[in-house]
Amino acid sequence: MYSFTCNSNRKLNGRARNRLKSCISKYKLNYKINKAKQQPCFDSEYDIVYRDANYLKAILKKKKLPTQNGYRFIDLQQMQSFISQITIHSISCERAVEIASKGISPYTDLTEIKSYGIACILGIKCKGCNYIHTMNTSSRLQTSKDKINRFDVNVRAVWGSMVTGNGASHLNELLGTMNSPGLRQATFGSIEEEIGQMWHTVLEEEMLAAGAEERRIAIENNNYNEGVPSITVIADGGWSKRSHKHTYNASGGVAIIVGKQTGKILYIGVRNKYCNSYICSRALHTQTKPPEHVCFKNWSASSQAMESDILVEGFKQAEKVHGLRYMQLIADGDSSVYAKIQEEVPVWGKFVTKIECSNHACKCLRSNLEKLVNDNPNYKGQNKLTKTTRVNIVSAVRCAIRMRSKESNRSAAIKLLAHDIRNSVHHIFGNHKNCSNFCKANEKRNETSIASSDNLSTNDIPDIFESQSLLWSEVLLNRLATKSERLEGNDTTNIAESWMHVRSKFDGGFKGNAYTVKGLQEERNSIHEYILKKAESGVNVNVESSGLIIDKNHTFLACNPDGLVNENGEMGLIEIKNILQKKNMSFIQATKKVSNFCLQYTDEKVQLKKKHNYYFQCQGLLNISGLPWPDFIARPTSPYQIHIERIYRDEVLWNDTMLPKLETFYFLALLPELAAPRYNKSPGIREPGDWVRHILLIHAICTNWN
Repeated sequence: MYSFTCNSNRKLNGRARNRLKSCISKYKLNYKINKAKQQPCFDSEYDIVYRDANYLKAILKKKKLPTQNGYRFIDLQQMQSFISQITIHSISCERAVEIASKGISPYTDLTEIKSYGIACILGIKCKGCNYIHTMNTSSRLQTSKDKINRFDVNVRAVWGSMVTGNGASHLNELLGTMNSPGLRQATFGSIEEEIGQMWHTVLEEEMLAAGAEERRIAIENNNYNEGVPSITVIADGGWSKRSHKHTYNASGGVAIIVGKQTGKILYIGVRNKYCNSYICSRALHTQTKPPEHVCFKNWSASSQAMESDILVEGFKQAEKVHGLRYMQLIADGDSSVYAKIQEEVPVWGKFVTKIECSNHACKCLRSNLEKLVNDNPNYKGQNKLTKTTRVNIVSAVRCAIRMRSKESNRSAAIKLLAHDIRNSVHHIFGNHKNCSNFCKANEKRNETSIASSDNLSTNDIPDIFESQSLLWSEVLLNRLATKSERLEGNDTTNIAESWMHVRSKFDGGFKGNAYTVKGLQEERNSIHEYILKKAESGVNVNVESSGLIIDKNHTFLACNPDGLVNENGEMGLIEIKNILQKKNMSFIQATKKVSNFCLQYTDEKVQLKKKHNYYFQCQGLLNISGLPWPDFIARPTSPYQIHIERIYRDEVLWNDTMLPKLETFYFLALLPELAAPRYNKSPGIREPGDWVRHILLIHAICTNWN
């Protein structure tokens, strides 16, 4: 790029002046020719920008050669219009006809004039009259008021990324593989924000329409509460991380209310502990006032209380927004939500009745049976409460709920369901004397053996019943039988669970936080300081990016180090950890105060712990890449320190500990799960642990038998 400035106070040298005059004369000539046509000037070698008449600034930038490579997304309608345009011009331009008659194309090669993300402007010039035909590869549309017109293909690409749970990096990786231009992060973010506003507007309209439809159905069915139409709703909540019975510390939570009759959403609420842009947390850390921004932080209490607070808010808005009262609630077994609704919803909240989700009730029964066996080892083993028996008991209860929901006489069905639940244990162990009419074994009771996979003799049944059935009936089944009135309808929260499954695409999985963002920002600085530190020791190193490295011997293993190091012709790796980001302390202080710190201070020197995950990571890098060493770099920023330690291969650790566990997980857990998934099936996905040892033991026994 060349920059020349010309005014009365400064003179240009001869060479620069001549070059400037030549470029300006070319620009003026092309400007006059193309001004009326409003076409870009292709003939000039440089781009020139004028400021004003008194102060002339010319920026001479060499134009890039037009690109003709790669793939582009083109709207067929735009292409049809473009083809028609150049076809008509080919006939009307005499010079073009003359050139074509000689067997030469009357047009130059198709070139890309300007790129707008995935969209672009293509141009082709007539050799006869130098007229330039242009084509937008995509039409434009206005995504929101007072916004620039976006190219349709860019909006569709961002929209598709959003609904599949991906971001700009995923989209650009895909487009890069296709040899097609991508979208800048800033452009992606602005389009994403505009689409989000569109979605929010449509969502509000759809929820109002759903409320109106529910209200119409309630009026038709004559369902009122104190003159206000009343309906049954389904409610459920979720968190940004899985926290079933442990670690209830999610940063965000969401809950929805769905109308039972329409299956449409009436209310959505969100609670966030942190601002998604990290502006608030950064301002709090630096003790400064945060700049004006869209802040999503609206919650500071415990994560467990998010669901109840959202649903209470939804119930309070029901009459004002939809003109409805939610008098029946279908939800899981969380009693705190129901209690809070009765306490905090004014006027009619105390009259709300709860309907149990049948799936959650059976799931709770299964959990209680598992806990009973774990707490009482006497119930384990053959002829006792085996795993098969526990599953069969829950299945019998679920079947009873399903059958009684078909009864027309509701009061009789409730009583029969309570009887069926209490009798389920007798049914499973083959005593069908008190079974209901839908039990097929009841018709041939004298010929039926025990309906269990355990081979029990009839002499064992009285002992089992005397010692166990009374406990099961009174402690577990009786508790469930008392809920028969709320279970008789066989209602579930499946529709809300399905929505939660869709939602998990957007927040399921770790996408980075303030620490990982800061670490990536400091990685380049760490590499630069590593090179300088090595140079101080008289060692010249060169660091290059590595990408993904696949193990040649175990192709299911791969690693991605932070860089490849060339040290005097010898190749190695580097692994960088930017640590202690919010702790103003030295390495030695951190070894004493920070729990599970990666470094230890022994023999008056700091070194990496051999039991720490970072050490195992370095060993994995070594053995997968096949290189002799990685340099482990630990670097805090306040106070500034840098620790460089060369790690060498530990054959015993890799061969005896790490590799067997990795192979076991891949071949016995991951591959079988991919081939035959157990997700959302009993007894759940394959997980490392006792079951692996159990499989290995069975394999050894079978091998010995053969």
